[in-house]
Amino acid sequence: MAQIPLYPTPVHAWLHPRLVQLLDEAQRAGIQRDVAVAVITDLITDTEFNEAPPEPEPE
Repeated sequence: MAQIPLYPTPVHAWLHPRLVQLLDEAQRAGIQRDVAVAVITDLITDTEFNEAPPEPEPE
């Protein structure tokens, strides 16, 4: 029996299965999982998606 993962927030619970599905689809398309994770990470840390203010420079 599969164990149901516990997530720290409802957003984690909502996004996790969708990301797993996206990674599975990428693998079926011939993209290595680690490459897909790296590209997703690159995309979401781009300024188009990441609107968090930058950390201040150390003085």
